[in-house]
Amino acid sequence: MPQGAIGPFFNDDFGDVYGVIYALTSDGFTYRELRDQAEFIRAELLRVSNVGKVDLIGVQDEVIYIDFSLRQMAGLGIDAGTGGR
Repeated sequence: MPQGAIGPFFNDDFGDVYGVIYALTSDGFTYRELRDQAEFIRAELLRVSNVGKVDLIGVQDEVIYIDFSLRQMAGLGIDAGTGGR
């Protein structure tokens, strides 16, 4: 393999089959709350006999957006370009 190559990777899940697919949707709950509920359901399903694997597909990643005022930062002596260093 050439330098910097990543892999090879092996797909050892090719024999897995899905018997049932559930979709969770919700109005009035955050993605985090919906994910927490999905993880709870996953844990409960894994306790059922003959259930070997439960995948969560399409889970929304948590993101934090930070908005700040360059004017306020400058007033506090913080340089936005260096993070205050």
